[in-house]
Amino acid sequence: MKIVIKMTVSLIALSGIISLQTTLAAQSTHRPSGAPTYCNGQRITLWGSNSNDYINGSQHKDVIWGGAGNDRIDGRGGNDVICGGSGADTIYGNRGNDTILGGTGNDTLYGGTGNDKIYGNPGNDKIYGNMGNDFIHGSEGRDILFGNQGNDTIQGGSSSDYIDGGTGNDTLFGGEGNDRILGKQGNDMLHGGPHNDYLSGNSGNDKLYGGYGDDLHEGGSGDDRLYGSQGNDRFYGGAGSDQCYDKVNKVKTKVEC
Repeated sequence: MKIVIKMTVSLIALSGIISLQTTLAAQSTHRPSGAPTYCNGQRITLWGSNSNDYINGSQHKDVIWGGAGNDRIDGRGGNDVICGGSGADTIYGNRGNDTILGGTGNDTLYGGTGNDKIYGNPGNDKIYGNMGNDFIHGSEGRDILFGNQGNDTIQGGSSSDYIDGGTGNDTLFGGEGNDRILGKQGNDMLHGGPHNDYLSGNSGNDKLYGGYGDDLHEGGSGDDRLYGSQGNDRFYGGAGSDQCYDKVNKVKTKVEC
């Protein structure tokens, strides 16, 4: 009976070892055949595979390449550089000032703490800056972009994007497409683009620039400045002492809010 118990313990231990080896096999410090050497101009230190990998960085700076597949990558500590590769990846920068590139596919990217740079690249991405003063670029695809805390700079891209600055004094650019741009809290600066955009300052003393297209400007609370351009623009100042301007015969003209 004791022998059976020992064998059972041994099998459990062996099973644990096999499970651990299987998990670790998804990442390697040696470059697989055909894999790139650099991620965003920096030499890669940790590679994924062509499968769906779980990749964990160290407490120091890592340069990670996810490879093909739907990967889950956690940079952990250090100022990491992470390239998701192809597939629908979920990437966490975690601690440090990280640079994250989603790659192709519909990715979900989290900056974490620190002042991060996050690029969605092609695909319909969801990006969360989290804490810190972040730079976020959705690029191609219909993206959903959240600055969260900190003074963030967010750029939409070539499609119709949803942009939410969160707390802090944010600078938001819709880019092309019919974008929804919300400043939320803080004294924000919102820029539309060439199409029909919705801009909402919410709280704080905000500046809203519609750009071309038929734009809707809503100042919200605070003393806001709303600027139209070409197109049939609408202005709602909201609470506070607001000023609204539109182009009439190519001349900036003060209008009713």
